[in-house]
Amino acid sequence: MPPYPVSVDSTCAVTVVAGGGGMVSPTAAGAAANGRAHEKPPPPAPRPPPPLDLLFLSYEFAHATFSGNGVLACSQVRALAGRGHRVTVVAGRPEGGEGSGGARAPAAAPANHARLHSVPLPRAAWGWLDGRAAWEAFAGGVAGLAPALPPSAYAAVLAVDWSGWVAAQALVRAWTAATALAAHHPPPPPPPPIIFLNYRVFHHSACTPAGCALSAPVREAEAAAAGGAAATVALCVADAADLAALAARTTASGAAPPAHPAVVLPALRPELASLPPPPPSHSPARTLLLCCVRLAPEKEPGRFAAVVECLAASGALARHGIRPAVVGGGPESDAGAAALRARVVAAAPGALITPGFLAPAALAAVFEATALNFHPPAADAYGMTIVEAGSRGTPSLVAGGGRVGATALLEVGGGVCLADFSAPAADLARRVDALLADRAALAAVGARAAAAARGWDEAAAGVALEEVVAGVLVGGDRGRSPALPGLADGGLGGGART
Repeated sequence: MPPYPVSVDSTCAVTVVAGGGGMVSPTAAGAAANGRAHEKPPPPAPRPPPPLDLLFLSYEFAHATFSGNGVLACSQVRALAGRGHRVTVVAGRPEGGEGSGGARAPAAAPANHARLHSVPLPRAAWGWLDGRAAWEAFAGGVAGLAPALPPSAYAAVLAVDWSGWVAAQALVRAWTAATALAAHHPPPPPPPPIIFLNYRVFHHSACTPAGCALSAPVREAEAAAAGGAAATVALCVADAADLAALAARTTASGAAPPAHPAVVLPALRPELASLPPPPPSHSPARTLLLCCVRLAPEKEPGRFAAVVECLAASGALARHGIRPAVVGGGPESDAGAAALRARVVAAAPGALITPGFLAPAALAAVFEATALNFHPPAADAYGMTIVEAGSRGTPSLVAGGGRVGATALLEVGGGVCLADFSAPAADLARRVDALLADRAALAAVGARAAAAARGWDEAAAGVALEEVVAGVLVGGDRGRSPALPGLADGGLGGGART
């Protein structure tokens, strides 16, 4: 399946165009449910580009992984490497070792990437991805590696989130300064194009308070990336629309319009995809009501605690033989994670509390013991643990309205339970109560979730991301980059917009 570019009209409405091999993308199918997608006949299968040298910048990677960002970064590098591309990664790591940020096990390091450069970052700032992260130290460290990362060595730079964009800009400045010190005849080519991989639109939630000073660099960087990147990739239609609207507001008058964002759904990572099929979803061993997210403000874990309090007070937990479970780490410097766990235990003393980042087999075991996974945020770029739970036959209750990206994969086939997460906690608790009362229906949702989750793998996602990169290099970068040999004539030209 190819990526699905998002076009935005003057009202900033979003259209996702389906196509590719006769299959409708999960994203397009999800949009179609809302009447927003338009299909057209599938184009001829594109020819793969020749192997490319790519530079991948990600604040979080395989070192002390603490969030889905690190998991997805590793997945995308593996996927590109699996397509034959040579990927050099520059990523942060906490000073003093791997055991930071509540991480018990690092994400599996991707195979076959050309080289991994790590930038040591203050441990106290590890575990944050918003303005509280050590983003300035990361950008400075990336720029300091400029002599080892010559611009001529790379066809494109892939920058993850706002911190990756800031680092990419620092690297470009270092390259420009080095070029200015040397005499070049003829002048050197321009730096490689930068592709913005947006895993979350952070300016909606960065540091939470609107007046927080740490939110300013986040907003500025996301606006600059949305308007200035050669291409933008989002994880859901809602984020793509937000970024397109942000770009429209910030692009200078008379400047070339930015490329439309593409939506590429994250793949189920092979560590989970390769496990044997899950046990039946109606198993009596499924006794957990699970919250499996990073315990950071943007994931809104307090909503789960409030629902547990209501369920405990009404006797629903005891009636259904269910105990709450909280699985997930949080920034070491954030007392909120400990307070959240304590709140759940106070309401349900038998609650299962597992701090930290679980290895895939251990995570799968938790999912297989879960009757219902409660995903607390009202909006989430993707919600990787929803799909990972689904891969083990575990149904999830998720905010409806299209603001959680994973619903694009699961909703059409009936593989997810939806609710209005703006409702009071008591209303959500009643919804949970009703779902737990019909285990057969929950089991059917779980079975459909398993089929959908296991049907979109890294190989397919690698093709989708590769098409975005190739589209930039054959002309999607507003003419700033040379075309790749063999692609302009009937290949992926024109930005691979299918």
